[in-house]
Amino acid sequence: MAEMNSTLSPFEQVEKLISELEERKRKRDISSGDIGVKAFVLSKATGDKKLLIKAATSLTHYYTEITSEFDKAINYLKEVIDALHDDDDAEIKSEFYRRLGLNRDYIGELMKSKQAYEQSIKLLEHRNNLSETGFLTLARSLFNESIIYGDLGLNTLKKENLHRAFGYFQKAHYKPGIARCYISFGVDAYDRKENEKALAFYLKAKEIGEEINDTPAYCIATANCGIVYAD
Repeated sequence: MAEMNSTLSPFEQVEKLISELEERKRKRDISSGDIGVKAFVLSKATGDKKLLIKAATSLTHYYTEITSEFDKAINYLKEVIDALHDDDDAEIKSEFYRRLGLNRDYIGELMKSKQAYEQSIKLLEHRNNLSETGFLTLARSLFNESIIYGDLGLNTLKKENLHRAFGYFQKAHYKPGIARCYISFGVDAYDRKENEKALAFYLKAKEIGEEINDTPAYCIATANCGIVYAD
């Protein structure tokens, strides 16, 4: 890690550290956690909320996506969540709860993951004037919780959350999420032996996947179409 120029202000130091971490993340450098931790600690010391959010976002993404150190991501997510108290923080706080749920899911803490998603949803679902980013966070949390309900065999709650997620994905204009909902709708229809409905959902997902170059959605939808045709 490069030495910090003593003439830089704390804000400039944090920005420089975050920039360095982001560059190392692009190279998938797995020995850079200390850079992000220093940025996080310095950002807390400044008392600047926006800077803390930026540092926490970069650091926790590093631990989740680059090094798979999910416990470390969880600890820093909890710390930044505890620092966000204002009503204006609801959308970003909800996003941090969503990421907390994701990391807990990765280490097999299913019920704690579900609780984090519920906190994420609770912060946003009854608020007015959500941004598209807020709708997207809400949709993702509902979609992920629907998967947990499915794993627990709670199919009614799974379907309810899935349909709510679909509506918010539409409000967020987020086509990857819409495609995945169509795939899930298709699976449910196929399980009910409603093959025509299942096929219609899969074809919608396939069309979206092709349109936005979403290879996983396109491939899953295409394969599921094949299953229906072969039935």
